[in-house]
Amino acid sequence: MRRLSRPTHAATDTFLECIGRARPLTLRGRLTAAEPVITASDVDYQLRVANGTLHQMPSGDSQFNGIVTSDELIAVYTGRMVPKNSPGRSIYNKIMSSAPNGRCPLCSVGNVTTLDHVLPKSHYPALAVVPINLVPACRDCNNAKKTQVPSLPNDIFLHPYYDNVEGEKWLVASVLNPLAIVFSVQCPAIWPQVLRDRVKHHFDELGLAETFGSNAADQLIVLKDRLEPLLQVGGVGEVENYLLGEAAAFRSAHLNSWQTAMYESLAADPWYLGGGFRI
Repeated sequence: MRRLSRPTHAATDTFLECIGRARPLTLRGRLTAAEPVITASDVDYQLRVANGTLHQMPSGDSQFNGIVTSDELIAVYTGRMVPKNSPGRSIYNKIMSSAPNGRCPLCSVGNVTTLDHVLPKSHYPALAVVPINLVPACRDCNNAKKTQVPSLPNDIFLHPYYDNVEGEKWLVASVLNPLAIVFSVQCPAIWPQVLRDRVKHHFDELGLAETFGSNAADQLIVLKDRLEPLLQVGGVGEVENYLLGEAAAFRSAHLNSWQTAMYESLAADPWYLGGGFRI
């Protein structure tokens, strides 16, 4: 997971911009009357993220007392923020472009193609266009999350705007014979248990072991031709040095990338170093 800077657009301004030209006027009036709840939900959301109670965020549309419905609030996002030339599209685009190099911050592999609701809009309509609940994502991660609603603190996916798990190593890999790379989570023991559980939940629910393994399999094919001449000329030590160099390069960019974990595991495996890459 890659950390992102929080959106600069306020929830109130975003909501009002989205509904600014809503028709009919009676609908716009009802949506405008619902704005205080949107603002209060944004404040509540940030407080709950800070104290670890985001899973207890009020859901449904009961807090609107019949002023507007869930469908109408969701339509503000689907009809007035997502479509091109819609009132809120400029904010949508800015959040989309906040992911460096267009990479999904949830998996660090896929290309950003959509915005994901951290808490799903179908259950939390008050957060449908709240910027801090919107994260740029690839379609695979967005589909994997679907409409999951957290019931416990450790059910919450990692939040790119608030969670920072980049400073310490938690992604590891192992080499199998026949040749394959298997990825898993090994969080530092000093981390709080709830954070360790959330990292594992994030990793498992998004199917990152499979995603990383597939990417690694492609890279192993390329490595086969690169490593053979090194082994022939310089022996095991030359192969090891090459793999350690690759590991260091990827580590300097992202400590917990699948490439870092893969190259570290390959450089430490005697079987692979001695020619296991030929398989």
